[in-house]
Amino acid sequence: IVYHLSKLNFYLFLILEDDIIPLSRSKYGKFFIEKVLRYGTKEQKGVVMKAFHGKIVQLIKHTEAAEVVELAFNECANGAQRFEFVQEFFDPTYKYFKNNEVSSLGELLEKQPEKKASIIKYMKEELVKVLNKSVIKHSIVHHILWLFMRYADNASKSEVIESVRDIVHEILHTKDGSRVGMHCVWYGTAKDRKVIVKCMKTFVAKIAMEEHGHMVLLAL
Repeated sequence: IVYHLSKLNFYLFLILEDDIIPLSRSKYGKFFIEKVLRYGTKEQKGVVMKAFHGKIVQLIKHTEAAEVVELAFNECANGAQRFEFVQEFFDPTYKYFKNNEVSSLGELLEKQPEKKASIIKYMKEELVKVLNKSVIKHSIVHHILWLFMRYADNASKSEVIESVRDIVHEILHTKDGSRVGMHCVWYGTAKDRKVIVKCMKTFVAKIAMEEHGHMVLLAL
């Protein structure tokens, strides 16, 4: 696929637009979708974004597809669309019915506090499923983790910290990832902190030089 959508690629998109999800999951097919997201028309990008609707959680769990979602989240989605992506981690119903009256989890919980327990529970269940996968490197996962840490009760945080502590060093390159790391240090047990220090030991010099990662060293 060339780095611009030529006339040939335009027709390719027309032929393949019904296969956006399978292509996103493909080791090589994902490159076509990524090129559309980078160089396609506004309408073509819109078709891809629409295809992702209701499938964000399952795509994030897939190694190849997660890369495509990450690209869409960071380079194509506007603020409202990013929040639509994230909402799918709040509750299964948000896969089909997005709340367009709020623009953040904090605002949602302020307006519907009765939903907090179920949202935190669902977020925890889905996050734990991806923490030991290679997709942990993606910023969209860090962002969702940070939202969870920010609004979850201490008991729920403790459960997730136990799953995150072994891989904290893998998420420190983003602002949200470093925030999660600091929360793991502040709210984790002595055992959690010991594991975090052990895992970071080999990478201390590198982490100290990182724009966001060094904050976790200071938190320790």
